[in-house]
Amino acid sequence: MRGRSHRRPGEQRRYGTTFHPEVAERVLEEEAAWAAGIAEQRASSANLQQTHLQSLVQEPHAQGLCSAQRLPAGEALAVVGGYVLPALTHGSAFVARGQEALSPAARGQLRRLAAPVGSDEAAEALVWPALARLWRLPFVPELFPGLGPLELHMLGYGSLAALVADPRLRGQPLIADPAGRAASDGEVDSSMLDPNCALISVTVRGCPLLVLVALRALEPGEVLTCDHGAAWREGLETPEWRLLRFHGIVPEELKRSIG
Repeated sequence: MRGRSHRRPGEQRRYGTTFHPEVAERVLEEEAAWAAGIAEQRASSANLQQTHLQSLVQEPHAQGLCSAQRLPAGEALAVVGGYVLPALTHGSAFVARGQEALSPAARGQLRRLAAPVGSDEAAEALVWPALARLWRLPFVPELFPGLGPLELHMLGYGSLAALVADPRLRGQPLIADPAGRAASDGEVDSSMLDPNCALISVTVRGCPLLVLVALRALEPGEVLTCDHGAAWREGLETPEWRLLRFHGIVPEELKRSIG
């Protein structure tokens, strides 16, 4: 599902991340402050190097994203792009009824995804919030005091880095009782829950970004995983998700169908 191809007035786009107008103004202020600081340092730092993030070399994989070459520990692999929104206002509205602004093609894709549940708008309205929560992450609020919590929405705006899976999802069963929490079918090997990457908040030339970093050396063909956080996993235990699991729709498969 694609986001808007054109930039709306007031938006700012940096390194694959688009900032809502209410956030973009603060981004411009941070960048200006950074630039002013650099100007003061130039007299003593003639060879200052510009920050560079290595592009992630990836190959499609049934379980998400995997490395196509050996990647060293501590390497910044990719910017996790998306659309940054104030969580309590625009973010909540996007989760609740973002499907109303979809293009006809994207609406048709949503309808196909909702087919196991039903063929009407009620089914689409059930699947959409689940999708939005699946492709949502918290975003560096400490750099923007006064704006409240922020969210990074990857649905329609994100890069391939959004396909990196949370290994804890592997322990969730295919079908669960929609009236209660999912029960595990058995013990999961704890080593399978250890992520090999992490999401790190950084600033590049004054602009805040979410970056995927390797926690250890990664071999070619290894599936990339990272801990998306407790709040993200709680978003997959909502009533919508319990009902979707009852109909055989699980987060891993839904994410692959969109990615």
